[in-house]
Amino acid sequence: EYIAFLDSDDLWLPDKLEKQLEVFRTSNDSSGIVYCSMIRLEKGIATLHSNHYRGQVNIENVLEKGGIATSRIMVRKSTLENIGTFDESLPAFEDWELEMRISKIRSFVSIEEVGVIQRRFGKGVYYNNPVSALSGLEILLDKYKKEIIRNKYVMRRFYSTIGNSYCLINKCSTGIRYFVKAMTVGGYIHLRLWFQIFTALLGTDVYKISQRFYRKLRNIVLNLLWTRRIWIQKIPKNIRRFLTQFESNKKLLVNRFYLWRM
Repeated sequence: EYIAFLDSDDLWLPDKLEKQLEVFRTSNDSSGIVYCSMIRLEKGIATLHSNHYRGQVNIENVLEKGGIATSRIMVRKSTLENIGTFDESLPAFEDWELEMRISKIRSFVSIEEVGVIQRRFGKGVYYNNPVSALSGLEILLDKYKKEIIRNKYVMRRFYSTIGNSYCLINKCSTGIRYFVKAMTVGGYIHLRLWFQIFTALLGTDVYKISQRFYRKLRNIVLNLLWTRRIWIQKIPKNIRRFLTQFESNKKLLVNRFYLWRM
């Protein structure tokens, strides 16, 4: 009757499924997804991801915010029978696309309690395989163009992300064209796009170095301005015990975690 997903590197807390089932049993039939909060472990930092969306969820919200990690969600089997499962023609972002389809016909319900520990050991498909990411983004742009063009922010982000992917695979001239498209949609006063165009003109190697620098600088600023630091003693005891018991990779265990405001 209900289906939940667990990625190979992730961990469910013992009561995760029970809490999601209880929400489904007490909610109306319009709810298609119940998702929980998540702690992400990456490079010695634990980040709390709680309510992904605010208010009523629709496809525009899903496009703008990006997909919820599949290990966090539980979905009604009847919903998947209605809309189908993952689109296997997509080389990337198939989980995000599934949530787009679900958002057209069903509501999303969030649980504030942490139910998932996500362990990140690398940069993910976008950086490890930019060719697959690029192909997936272009398919999504074609498939959902009607919904994407309604929101200038989403349209600009799609164009700029596609441009970035082209630059990562040594096709900077094509990437620059997409950066210019992003500017025509979202306005020409956008410093990051100008920075990307300038560094792309210098070639792929310079572009990659500049993007690594940008991401590090951005993370520092976000940690200073947009997060609230909480000592590990504030993490609920059941989660601390769970991490100590089941996380064999001690490098992922941390001294503190950050509450990331979604």
